[in-house]
Amino acid sequence: MPRKPSTIEFLKRVYKHPQYQAVHRVLEDVRKTSGYKAKIVVITARSGAGKSTACRRYTEKENEKAEKKSPEGVIHHPILYVSLDEQSTPLSITKELLRELGVKRPKGLHDDLRDDLRKKLKLYNIELIIIDEAHHVLPEHTSRKVQLFADYLKVLLDKSAVGIALVGMPKTLRIYDVQQHKNQTDEDREEKQLINRSRQGYQMSPYDLEQKSKASKTSYWVRILAEFENNLPVRALPFTDESNAMRLWLACSGYLGGLANLLEESLELLSEDEPLTLKALEQGFVKMHRNRAALPPNPFSSELKDQDLWAWYESRTSATKDAG
Repeated sequence: MPRKPSTIEFLKRVYKHPQYQAVHRVLEDVRKTSGYKAKIVVITARSGAGKSTACRRYTEKENEKAEKKSPEGVIHHPILYVSLDEQSTPLSITKELLRELGVKRPKGLHDDLRDDLRKKLKLYNIELIIIDEAHHVLPEHTSRKVQLFADYLKVLLDKSAVGIALVGMPKTLRIYDVQQHKNQTDEDREEKQLINRSRQGYQMSPYDLEQKSKASKTSYWVRILAEFENNLPVRALPFTDESNAMRLWLACSGYLGGLANLLEESLELLSEDEPLTLKALEQGFVKMHRNRAALPPNPFSSELKDQDLWAWYESRTSATKDAG
């Protein structure tokens, strides 16, 4: 059954927050290197942090501002965005980039396709390539695939002079640790290390329940909750109430992607004109975790009192600090 139009409209809204804006600045920075000695940057975060959403929004916004049409009638944009999976290879990435450039069925040897890609990137003045879910081609159990991807990126940077942004889980940073071939000189290794061609990256992190900016007495988390609440298509319990703000934080550990997933599931359970209550969030939390072997503790249980929530929050944050 398709989602409600009101839920879809809610999910389409853009929630600008400090880390979202920081990602956009990093993308803009590496984009400016295109044309001469293009650089690479890595943006990382755990699942649910909103890294993919931030990168897609940047792509959509910038491409809308600079849309161009080729003589053949194909629409082209300055930013290419592709997303990888476990089966991705340098060849499949090249084909996907060519498809984004209007080539419907890329065929041929990889060297020929790569040359075609280089020409089209220059022809259409591409300024940035964003490769999302990059961790899929950087497995921890083998260095060979990592090496192949690193070599592919080096050639792409050299031949196209287009900046590249890799986006993925924290292990995406493995791309900088790959070992070079043993028969290379120290000078060659230094020249070909991707880390020497990189700009400063960015790691998105969960929002702390209590962290505030210098200019505000309200925490980032509470301000974000207020924005989400204001954009809901239904009436709702006050998100910024101390108890509710903590429950919402515990449900997603401060990650905005997790918050969006929770609200999506909860909204879909409501009948027309039914408000979003603590009970609805409790049911939405269960639905959000329906594919897990065991259901995590539900922070929306009415049996939990404020002191229970504080104790849970403190144990969660202290465990995170110990792990760090």
